[in-house]
Amino acid sequence: MAIWIGALSQSWVSPWQSCALALVIAAASTYRRKSAITILAFALLLGGGVMSLRQWSLQNSPLTRHIGTAISVQFQISTDPVRTKSKFFGSNLVPTTYSFVATALSIRRADETIYLRTPIRVIARSKEVSHFLPGQIISARGVVKRSKEARVAGAFVTNGEIHVVTAPSRWARTLGSIRDGLRAASGKDDAGAL
Repeated sequence: MAIWIGALSQSWVSPWQSCALALVIAAASTYRRKSAITILAFALLLGGGVMSLRQWSLQNSPLTRHIGTAISVQFQISTDPVRTKSKFFGSNLVPTTYSFVATALSIRRADETIYLRTPIRVIARSKEVSHFLPGQIISARGVVKRSKEARVAGAFVTNGEIHVVTAPSRWARTLGSIRDGLRAASGKDDAGAL
């Protein structure tokens, strides 16, 4: 439990702050011979350290070197695509987009192909994306942009054609139909509302 708390603390404070706090708690509890608090502090330190390594690996991913450039990405869908709400920028209505988290499997630019397994946020305008299911492998051409979301290395924005590499598995189709039923029953397009 403390390891999870240490990992979650990375979203509230910087890694060095949580590690310094855990070290202070560990030192104080060791001095007072409180073994339970010492174990808790070291678990917090371990959880914070692991999440720091994860954040470092996302920030130094090969995908981040291509921010702002047009590339082809092949990715495996991790979450259901969700339609975003329409927005206004000035007097212009931004078209509806679909957003989901995926794992980038490879990126291609000119004559270079890089294979990786990095989480990315995918934003697409194509309505066909709404029918995609987790586990499917898709490829598209688009632009990589910075993302404020901590769990992904970047945002991949595609306005073009999306190519389906693999069809959804039987399990994915079954689970997708269950989620669709829950969304319909909730009446708010929110499968978690029930």
